[in-house]
Amino acid sequence: MKLVITTLVIVLFFLALMFCVENMEHQVTVHFLNYASPPLPVFVVALLSALGGVVLTGLVTLVEGIKLRVRNAQLSRRVRKLEAELDGLRNQALGPPPPGSAPEATESRPEAPAPAPAAPYWSPPGS
Repeated sequence: MKLVITTLVIVLFFLALMFCVENMEHQVTVHFLNYASPPLPVFVVALLSALGGVVLTGLVTLVEGIKLRVRNAQLSRRVRKLEAELDGLRNQALGPPPPGSAPEATESRPEAPAPAPAAPYWSPPGS
C-alpha cells in the first residue's frame, strides 16, 4: 500500500511539473475589485488559487474543530455532573432512611383483606 501511495504522489508531482512547464509562456493579468496584477504565468495563478483554497479550508476546519472541542467539553462536564447525581441517588437508596423521615409508601399502605372463599357453582347430589 505504501508503494502505491508513493507512486501516486510521484505521478501527481510530475503532472504538476508538466502543467507548470507548459503554461510558463502564457501570461495573464488578474483583476480583482480595483486591483490589477502584473502579468503572471498561468501556473502561478493556478498554484496561488489552489494554495488559497487550502488555507481557507484549513481555517474553516480549524474553527469547526474548536467548536467541536468546546461542545465536547460541555458535554463531558454534563456527563460527570449527571453521573455524580446518579451515584448519589444510588447510594441514597442503599443506605438506611434518615431518622424522622416519612415511611415508604409500601409500608404505610394497609394490607388488603383476604378474599372470601367463593361459593361452588354446583352442589354435589345429596348435599
